Amino acid sequence: MTDKIKVYTKVLKTLKQSLPYASQRHVVVLAMLVSSIVTGKSAQLSKISLEVPHSAKPASLVKRFHRFVKNERVQASVMFMPFAEQIVAHLSQQRLYLAMDGSVVGRSKHPILIP
Repeated sequence: MTDKIKVYTKVLKTLKQSLPYASQRHVVVLAMLVSSIVTGKSAQLSKISLEVPHSAKPASLVKRFHRFVKNERVQASVMFMPFAEQIVAHLSQQRLYLAMDGSVVGRSKHPILIP
């Protein structure tokens, strides 16, 4: 069994226990995302898709991930925040760099209001 499969299996098992009421399809996609970010050390969907231990083509996985991330029924506070909290807790003694995509803000779709 490869490391990718081991990481994916462990993440999927943990997610199923942590999110028993979530859609199992969503849990599987989230497990693919999390495990592939860990093994691939990247958060770009195109790079993540290359790390997934799945027979689907990378382009198909990118589309699947994009739909998942944009899905309004996927609640970030339920699906993503537990991981964000754990990551920040484990990295609290190290320097943490945060990269933010400002492209939406730059197009003035969501203006930033400064008091």
